[in-house]
Amino acid sequence: MKRLILKIILLLLVVSQSVSFAQSKFMFDADYSLFRYTDSKSVLEVYFDFYQNSFKYVYENNYFVAHAVLGFQLTDADTKTDIINKEFRLDLNTTDTTSSKLKSKEISQVTFFIEADKNYSLVLVGSDNNSPVRRDTQKFSFSVPAFTIYPVKASSIQLSTSIEKSTNKESSFYKFGVEVVPNPNSLYGNTLKSLHYYYELYGFKSFLEGADASLHTFVTGINGDTVLSATDVLKAVNDVMSLNGVINVDTMKSGSYVLNVCASRNGEVVAKTEKKFFVFNTGKTNYTVTDEEGYLKSEFVTYSEQAVDDEFDKTLYLRTAVEKSEFDKLKNVDEKRKYLYKFWKKRDTKPETPRIEARDEFVKRFREANSKFKQSFSEGWRSDRGRIYIIYGPPTEIERHYMEANTKNYEIWTYDNLEGGTMCVFGETVSSEEGSYYLMHSTIKNELYDIDWKEKLRKM
Repeated sequence: MKRLILKIILLLLVVSQSVSFAQSKFMFDADYSLFRYTDSKSVLEVYFDFYQNSFKYVYENNYFVAHAVLGFQLTDADTKTDIINKEFRLDLNTTDTTSSKLKSKEISQVTFFIEADKNYSLVLVGSDNNSPVRRDTQKFSFSVPAFTIYPVKASSIQLSTSIEKSTNKESSFYKFGVEVVPNPNSLYGNTLKSLHYYYELYGFKSFLEGADASLHTFVTGINGDTVLSATDVLKAVNDVMSLNGVINVDTMKSGSYVLNVCASRNGEVVAKTEKKFFVFNTGKTNYTVTDEEGYLKSEFVTYSEQAVDDEFDKTLYLRTAVEKSEFDKLKNVDEKRKYLYKFWKKRDTKPETPRIEARDEFVKRFREANSKFKQSFSEGWRSDRGRIYIIYGPPTEIERHYMEANTKNYEIWTYDNLEGGTMCVFGETVSSEEGSYYLMHSTIKNELYDIDWKEKLRKM
């Protein structure tokens, strides 16, 4: 088993605590950075934030108490060996659970010292101990370089809400004379006008040997166009250099961007690093979606065109002919991403929450239908039972009729709470035990209605 040194750092930013007993969707953000430790080991810092109004609070000893659970699974991607697999609990207490009081986030940081020159996968699970079904998962895959002193190397860029000078080495976020408070969701704009960033350079002083050195910092938009650019003379005083800066995002349009830093020697780039971030500024947008912040924080922003097309294809039973026509006319992947987000947002049953519960339920039903109702050469979701399951959900009861004399196998699904009580009949149409069930009859509005369904299931 590989040796692992583990240090846990937790910072609680308590502006105010309380929630309306977990009425909102569970929210959990995560990010990570890589830095030098030794020539053979690197530092992996993992950042989390939990939204206070994501938790279910239980009244205990004159306080409302919630428990955040942080799950970590770090795996060597090449050997498939778990380096760490543990859970840590963070307790939250409050005397007031009104929604107006729950506006802060709990920020945590976990630091690992891991072997360099390896590939890793990291699965992060945040959950509510008082309501275990409320959880969210973040997954990352990355290569960890050996941050040697020669040749020149650059660390990850850590995005931050603030960076201030500090002499407090006991602070959770102390780094080389500064306090760096992470921003796990990488979102800036309306409520956070300044993007602070931190990174490190290794081996630059030894490499310079009197040559001219410079730092080129620039921001590119989603199309690769340069939005901001600055070049500074680099004075290398140590082989390990910590650098930080700030970008005012107040004038930037809403969208996704990449922060780039390049270190040069005599005009030649010798080290570079980059980091993606998001901006949401009301009134400054290139997007046609109405909920800019929600879109930018959604998974749709990073979807490939194949992933977008595949998900829209699976909405076959939900979309209208107009929506299908509109989607087919879209010209690029970015337009498709926005359209898919709007498609689900229109169907959002709880618009006050950041998650789209209608999509969550659809995905759940889709997976269950695919697993339960696969038949002959058809995927489960494309079968009649799969279609009904996806559209209307699990039935209240399933009455199964198998191996009955003179009757082919069939099932009766009842929905007690749908249209005052409805039913569907699925039967094998060719022979008993063939395994392929088709909708024979239903009392659901606009579904197949056939009063003679029993006769058609009779064996000849």
